[in-house]
Amino acid sequence: GVTTLEAVAENVTGEGRIAIAHDARRSEVYLQIFDLKAGHVIPVSRPLAVPLCEVEDCLDGKVTAVFGTGVELVKTALSQDVMNKLAFPDIPPEPDAATVGRMIHAHLAAGGHVDEVVPLYLRPPDAVAAKPVTYSFHNQ
Repeated sequence: GVTTLEAVAENVTGEGRIAIAHDARRSEVYLQIFDLKAGHVIPVSRPLAVPLCEVEDCLDGKVTAVFGTGVELVKTALSQDVMNKLAFPDIPPEPDAATVGRMIHAHLAAGGHVDEVVPLYLRPPDAVAAKPVTYSFHNQ
């Protein structure tokens, strides 16, 4: 399958190490690090839900640019020293169907197969099943 973070990374051109940060709400971003080499996007880390206060620690010093819907949040969490070392280029922060289609086509053309489509949850859901409500009725 293709994750949102991979699809956004696929739209980045150039070479080097990048981070994709997607707004996860609740003062977190979904974050993944990639290397761009010879037109290929290579994951360096797993996708993670990262509190903003920990983002700077996740950027390994080799990351040169940050992309995605969480860029503005990330900027608020970084020290000025780290900010000065990073670029925040303007590319579409959301994945698009054409990119995902090209990624799947390339995967199949290379002999890969498509497994069952399943969601990748980076944190447990907030929703909790409601407890059943019982009423006692009395006949009068």
